[in-house]
Amino acid sequence: MFGISFKLGPAIKPFSTIMESRFGMEALGSIARLNDLQLKIQKTVPNVPHEPEKIYDATAEHLLRMWAYLGIFVVIETIIAYFFIRSIKIREENKGIRNF
Repeated sequence: MFGISFKLGPAIKPFSTIMESRFGMEALGSIARLNDLQLKIQKTVPNVPHEPEKIYDATAEHLLRMWAYLGIFVVIETIIAYFFIRSIKIREENKGIRNF
């Protein structure tokens, strides 16, 4: 939840762009239209200002972009997992251990 649930310092903020949770939260916020929701305090004090968050932009373009980023993460992590599993299999075959 890098940078969405809490504020980040300038040194850590760049890492938020490579975290999957960020894109998932942005997509969820777009689907739920979080920017259109009224704050609880606005029910009793209607003049409280509320600035919409750009990360929860409820447009089809924004949602599709977030889904695309999440899809890229799935592909990259699948490739990484494949090579890790393959290296384990190769090490086991070199040791003479075979698991079928």
